[in-house]
Amino acid sequence: MTGRILKIYATLAFSVLVAACASSVQPAVTSPPPKATTTTVAPATNPDPPLDTVVKLPEQNIVVPAEPPPDPITVSPGLDVEALVNGAPAGTAFIFEPGTYRGVSIKPKDAMSFVAQPGAIFNGSEIIDSFVQQGNVWVATGITAQGRVHGECIAEAPMCSAPEDIYIDSVLSQQVEQANAVGPGTFHIDYESDTLTIGDDPTGRVVELSTTQFAFSGTASDITIDGFVIEKFANPAQTGAIQSMDNRGLGRRWRIANNEVRLNHGVGIKVGAESLVEQNRVYENGQLGIGTGPNGFDNIIRDNEVYANTTIGFVPGYETGGMKLTTQARLLVERNYVYANAGPGIWVDIDNIDVTVADNIVEDNFGPGIFHEISYRAIIRDNTVTGNGFGWTQWVYGAGILVAHSRNVLVTGNTVKDNRLGVIGLQQDRGTGAYGARELRNLLVSDNIIVAKEGSSGIAEDIGNDAVFSDWNNRFELNTYYLTTDEYFLWMGKTLDFTDWNSLGNDEEGTIFNFDSFIDGSP
Repeated sequence: MTGRILKIYATLAFSVLVAACASSVQPAVTSPPPKATTTTVAPATNPDPPLDTVVKLPEQNIVVPAEPPPDPITVSPGLDVEALVNGAPAGTAFIFEPGTYRGVSIKPKDAMSFVAQPGAIFNGSEIIDSFVQQGNVWVATGITAQGRVHGECIAEAPMCSAPEDIYIDSVLSQQVEQANAVGPGTFHIDYESDTLTIGDDPTGRVVELSTTQFAFSGTASDITIDGFVIEKFANPAQTGAIQSMDNRGLGRRWRIANNEVRLNHGVGIKVGAESLVEQNRVYENGQLGIGTGPNGFDNIIRDNEVYANTTIGFVPGYETGGMKLTTQARLLVERNYVYANAGPGIWVDIDNIDVTVADNIVEDNFGPGIFHEISYRAIIRDNTVTGNGFGWTQWVYGAGILVAHSRNVLVTGNTVKDNRLGVIGLQQDRGTGAYGARELRNLLVSDNIIVAKEGSSGIAEDIGNDAVFSDWNNRFELNTYYLTTDEYFLWMGKTLDFTDWNSLGNDEEGTIFNFDSFIDGSP
């Protein structure tokens, strides 16, 4: 991520998000994409089971692809890869030798396997080397790329919605609206005259313009993608450089593993249904690290390193950060390291049900570390959540763990340390979703370690209804706090000390210690 873009986000802090929000200062939430035509597996229709049902989520029902078949086809740079894949039958395995495969876009057939040897790179850009200097800028003509414009941009980066990016020696430049605004670190494309203008001397350097939308995409089933570098694709916002879906529906049982997915315009990886995303490094993608398709189910996202995503200037509340996972049933997110993203770390948003977020390390993200929003049954357990939320400074949004307008959520066994706020439950008017009213009901925050020099933990609302505190079965139990002040607990619009917090039935068997007595790794 360029330092300039980080500074843009830091100076804007949360004001841009507020501008994009509804009048009740709630985060802007994108509408779900149109429903896919694939058949989904419906979760249980009752969103309010007893709590013991909440903490015993269904087992994941994932089926990963079988081992690649024998006699794979060996692919080397320079071959017509798309023709080779299109001409092969379903079930074919491909081994990619080291080298750069530029501008390749594959739509797999069922049961195909794509395995890379170390050093195999799919690069979605083309090299531009026909520049002519004109004053303090350099101009190339004959640039015919123009992808689908999509997305919401901050004022300082109004061209983020155009999917073409320029990389000079693999360093991202920022697109500007007018050619006369081009200077060092920026570029402009005049789509009518097919002219590219850059503000840096290209002499002796590699200038790449991203032009190809997708590395892998489509609705085939039982696909393996293993070991590639996937970089510099011009995938629009809300689409993945690797995505197991298209406008016809979702692909099933994709195993996306051991890849390095970086420097793509939109989302790094976007997954369909019954799929496994594991052991990937996903970083410095323009919009988002990992996302999900509409109405997906039985997906597992585990053991990935997801960092420094949201580099191009998308509005923070639009769909940014490490992961944003929407409209999922039976979703498991575990053992990921998610850090330094310019948005939330792990954002579970819009009509998700039966979600487990477990054993992740979530650090130093601009937004909340773990954000469960307008969704349903979930367990958030055994995560380490540190240093999040300092870029989202309005009201209670910058929490380590934020559960917003969601019912039947258990938050347990987490270590929540040095975030802007600790663990927050939030109720605003968000209407009704797929499984009932979007209300903060049956939230149990139990057996967590919460360490804070500042901020608060508790529940907030702006609907003028105290039922969220008195009647909707929301409570904190058996938590351990390490604080610099006793007045830390948020309830009914007030900040309370531990005694008053206990008197309301919260943490009656909880404990509180001085902040300085906490030692990392052992209370």
